[in-house]
Amino acid sequence: MSSRSHFSSLAEGVIKLNFDRASKGNLGEGGLGGLFRDSQAHTCFIYAKSCGISSNNEVEFTVVREGLLIAIKLGYRNLEVEGDSRLVINTVKNSIMVQSGTNLVKAR
Repeated sequence: MSSRSHFSSLAEGVIKLNFDRASKGNLGEGGLGGLFRDSQAHTCFIYAKSCGISSNNEVEFTVVREGLLIAIKLGYRNLEVEGDSRLVINTVKNSIMVQSGTNLVKAR
C-alpha cells in the first residue's frame, strides 16, 4: 500500500496549493497549513502555524490568504488552489476574476 496521497495531474508550469485547517471545534484552538507542489507532485514549499482561538471560516480564509501571499513571494504565476471549504474556494474564484480580469488562479 502506498502512503502517497492522490494528486491530480497538472499542466507543466502549474503549481498546486492544497490548504486546510484543524481546530478543536468552531471557535476553538486551531492551526492552519498548506502545501505547494509542482506538476510532477514534488513538494516545493510547506507552511503551517497556530492561529489561536478562531472560527472555522476565519481560519479557512486565513490559510488561503497566507498561501496566496507566499505564492506571490515565491513568484508563482500559474497557481491551482485546492481546499475543502466551498465558501473559501468560491470567494477566491470570484475575487480573482473581478480584481484581475484574468484567471491566473484556478480554484477547485
